[in-house]
Amino acid sequence: MACNSSDFFNSSGFRTNGSRQTVSGAVASYWRGLIVVFVSWLLMSCSLTQPSADSRYYLLSAQSLPPTSEPGSNQLTESGQVYVIGPLNFADYLQRSSVVTRVSDTEYNVAKLEQWGGKIEDEFQIALLKNLSALMPDSRFMRYPSLVSLPSSISLRADIMRFDSQLNGSARLEASWAWVRQNQVLSSGNFSRTLAAGSSTQSAVAAQSALIQSFAEALSAGLSQ
Repeated sequence: MACNSSDFFNSSGFRTNGSRQTVSGAVASYWRGLIVVFVSWLLMSCSLTQPSADSRYYLLSAQSLPPTSEPGSNQLTESGQVYVIGPLNFADYLQRSSVVTRVSDTEYNVAKLEQWGGKIEDEFQIALLKNLSALMPDSRFMRYPSLVSLPSSISLRADIMRFDSQLNGSARLEASWAWVRQNQVLSSGNFSRTLAAGSSTQSAVAAQSALIQSFAEALSAGLSQ
């Protein structure tokens, strides 16, 4: 039987074009769906990680720094021992901008509106330095990493394992610490204490601030061991 090549070509061409149209439509639908999923994920991520206009910000309180020496005096060589506060290592669950509240011994909650005014690691370090400075006014304290490195300086190294609160429950601070000079441990110990947290985030942060004050007192006492 004779075969019309033009009919065969037209028929094949029609089928090929139809297949191409089907594949192109499927690819376009796939990419449209992928874009929708990505945009939805991006919007959800922003809503979870970005503080809203109603966010409240908190700072840890501490004692005021003692007055400095007269201008022009060399405080580092004339005014007692130099201490460097850090490095301080914080548990992973604490390394976030949101205030962490404890639900139980095995569960915690990350607040959506209650935020720290700065990095909790920095705020803790600053509060601890100010409290130690008030307790030991004849000494000099600096934050790690310090611009000044002296062979005689003593460093505080600490692991902050728990630092949270439970509303209508207690605030807690658990840490291990060591005073070190040139890789030699001068004194070390563990600290664990709780205080009533109150019923609000503000009162809980105040209790956590008081715990840092107690921690500073224990560290100061550790230097006299």
